[in-house]
Amino acid sequence: YNTAFIIATIILDSIPNTDIDDSDGSTGMIADFCIKIIHNILNKVTDKKNIILKDILTYIINEVKTAHLYNYGIDIKELLKYFIDNNLYLNDIETSLETALTISKDKSYFYSRKYYIEYLIQIYKLNNKEDKIISLLEEFSFDRNICIMYVDELIKQNKIDTAIKVLNDKLDIENRESRFYAEKLSKILLDNNKI
Repeated sequence: YNTAFIIATIILDSIPNTDIDDSDGSTGMIADFCIKIIHNILNKVTDKKNIILKDILTYIINEVKTAHLYNYGIDIKELLKYFIDNNLYLNDIETSLETALTISKDKSYFYSRKYYIEYLIQIYKLNNKEDKIISLLEEFSFDRNICIMYVDELIKQNKIDTAIKVLNDKLDIENRESRFYAEKLSKILLDNNKI
């Protein structure tokens, strides 16, 4: 398993440095194949204390923090699901995701942000830290996807007036994303007989 993992990561790491015409998507297919190999290793290891699991997680966490491979269209964040679903190394993953989100704050658009937030919420629930969910969503509510998640969580906690205020504050004729907030707001107002 270790040799297969090392070979897969060497190939993955070399793709961004390869000067090749990728118009047919061949490097993407190779990257996907390498990620599938890592998935297969995870699924075959039965001893949850096997060192290879920690090595794979370390590799994924480094990628999560740097987004180096992602910048080349190689997305390995889905590998994290294995560890979360199997309740392995949750504290390490939590710290790395929080770090990655903090680093990404200066980017108005960050593709993985929504997924990292979803993973963190899952970890918070597993670790009985559900009180951190609202503050996490509020902190990153500048991102439209996260803002809608934040509003949904407020509604779930029966904080309808706060949800309405959050959406009202987001409405701006100059901002083309306002239509998403307006649609959500109108639905909440209708559902709660506030129109």
